Amino acid sequence: MKTVAIISQKGGTGKTTVAVHLSVEATRAGHKVALIDLDPQASATKWSITRSADAPIAVSAHAVMLRQELYKAEQAGVDLAIIDTPPNQTLFRWKSQGLPKALPTSLLSQSKTLALT
Repeated sequence: MKTVAIISQKGGTGKTTVAVHLSVEATRAGHKVALIDLDPQASATKWSITRSADAPIAVSAHAVMLRQELYKAEQAGVDLAIIDTPPNQTLFRWKSQGLPKALPTSLLSQSKTLALT
């Protein structure tokens, strides 16, 4: 399973919009997609609830549950996981608390806006 994480240092930069659009287009291209919404605002999850199409479905999760959500997605046959993240400052706070062991190290880099694992 490929994993794409959309990150930015600040809020309001369009991370959710990019994550949602990527997940829809990947679904249209025939991929089985999991959209994992780590942002506390849960905008991708709210979008998924109001959407009339069955796929992709967004799952709201806290960073400590990311490893479990990725495992469940892989077990369900998902071939592309797209992660909508909160602002990067939140990721640094999680790192200092020792929580995001499931997050790839590249997610925590200030210079990255797209991380692939």
